Amino acid sequence: MKYSYYVLGNFEESSDFFDVISPHTMEKFAEVSLISSERAKEVLTTLGDLKREIASIPLDLRLRVLMEWSKEIENMKKDLIESLINESGKTIHYAEGEINALLERFKFVEREIEFLQPEIKDGDYGFGTKDKYALVIKEPLGIITCIAPFNYPVLTLMNKVIPAILGGNIVIAKPSLKTPISGVLLARAWDKASDRIGFDKRVFNVFIGRSSEIGDLIVSHESIDGVSFTGSTYIGQKISQKVGMKKFHAELGGKGTALVLDDCDMEYYAKEICDGAFKFSGQRCDSLNRVIVIEKYKEKLLNALLNEIGNWNYGDVYDHNTKITPLIDSDAVNKVRSLVEDALSKGAKVIYGYEFIKDNVMLPTILDGVNESMDIYYEEIFGPVLTITTVKDKKEAIEKALDNKYGLDASIFTSNILEGIEIAKKLNDGSVTINAHPTHSIGYFPYGGNKLSGIGREGVFVSLKEFVKTKTIIIKR
Repeated sequence: MKYSYYVLGNFEESSDFFDVISPHTMEKFAEVSLISSERAKEVLTTLGDLKREIASIPLDLRLRVLMEWSKEIENMKKDLIESLINESGKTIHYAEGEINALLERFKFVEREIEFLQPEIKDGDYGFGTKDKYALVIKEPLGIITCIAPFNYPVLTLMNKVIPAILGGNIVIAKPSLKTPISGVLLARAWDKASDRIGFDKRVFNVFIGRSSEIGDLIVSHESIDGVSFTGSTYIGQKISQKVGMKKFHAELGGKGTALVLDDCDMEYYAKEICDGAFKFSGQRCDSLNRVIVIEKYKEKLLNALLNEIGNWNYGDVYDHNTKITPLIDSDAVNKVRSLVEDALSKGAKVIYGYEFIKDNVMLPTILDGVNESMDIYYEEIFGPVLTITTVKDKKEAIEKALDNKYGLDASIFTSNILEGIEIAKKLNDGSVTINAHPTHSIGYFPYGGNKLSGIGREGVFVSLKEFVKTKTIIIKR
């Protein structure tokens, strides 16, 4: 089947088609048309001229089109789930979860409107502003580029797009070339929803193209006012060099760390850690990559992990009990293999797994004895591998956790909640979860990274603040 990109309210095709490969079969299941750089430049110029017109669309109409879009997405739920299974390698359990989460995200839009309301400030309460009032309003940035990764191509993209449109902006959506089909399906739903109420279709555009050609253009073009990117740290750093003075938000790689500080409920700890490490085969920026455990609790933890890991099976992708998924492609497999082999050559031991059922289907793996000499100690894995590092006490556990160039997510497992909060304050991560594994989902809690894990924060209400600019109108009495 062939799919088209979507620009200026129309589905278009070029002569350049790209094969979309299913991780389940490692075979082509679809073709998608790629927008040329020449056409992309034409579209960007046209959209640049539309900023003022789009910004004037009343807020109630923006809300209405988002609600209609939600209805259309609900109508094509089965197609979206099928696309996620085929292009990203998800099982039905994960695919349904992603679409259901998106539909939940739409439900918060009406509450977010409150943030966009003007604010009146009385100058008599400040210094130098006596006898003045100020009207503080929020205006659209203009054109926002929203770039999504392959692992959550629907939810991650729409967590950006929904607040961007609500804020009065034009959107350029760029799905990963590994998972472009779901982006086209979202455009189909948008086309129907906006057509039904007479909303300007040109507000939402889906550019499908190679990152080296189209990606660079849509972050550096003069018409673009803001860029929101989720993906690898390497690509995020490259984009940061190209955006210039544009608003830039980036949620990048992570090295999620779990600190196990007691053995109060080790079976529960093990379940949460396995969920954090092996869900979608660890192909998540908020995945738990490593466990730091106090030595006297290590044996009990390993036994609990080995009991839990047996629940992680590979089977029919349409069976809701199937938890193991293939890695996205051969490059992902090679990266994981390289990190594990390096660790094994330097003294780490396989406690469980490190077996491939198929070329790109890897059993959940636990490595013990991982230390600073190994690449896997520092690098994001993006595969179903959990490493174990042993420390003598809580102080050393904190020191090891801080030895991390990333700063996205961490977990602390302890029965002492107050102590857990104090330790969380010491960690340099954007989010620290106590007694559960990290999860970003729709972003009801703000999320984002420090250090090499990104710039800014995303989430309900939070993303909207990133996509508008404040204007102060001062009135002399």
